[in-house]
Amino acid sequence: MTTKKELQKKIEHLGAFEERVSVRIENISIKLTEYDRIEIFFELYSTTDDNKLKQETKVNVVFYDNDEKILDYNSTFIDPSDFWGFAVDYVRMNTYSHETDKISKIRIYPTICG
Repeated sequence: MTTKKELQKKIEHLGAFEERVSVRIENISIKLTEYDRIEIFFELYSTTDDNKLKQETKVNVVFYDNDEKILDYNSTFIDPSDFWGFAVDYVRMNTYSHETDKISKIRIYPTICG
């Protein structure tokens, strides 16, 4: 089984997406839950002058295998009315921790809803 530290090294940011949405994703960490699931925690910061989100923001996490095929996908939404310059949130994946050896890359990126 791949360790949390090894999984952490497989995380890729898509900076162009962050720039386009006017946010920064930082301090990403991985947790293996008591129910054998993988959770990806992160902080989301606004890069606008007023530190607000332009619109509802969706943070996506995708797991890929060695053949660049998608193994798992999930997302969470950050509502601008609940946002105060930064937010801490997480995405719970459907992949079980005993399946981590299949993961070759983890992408995390924002998109705008609506």
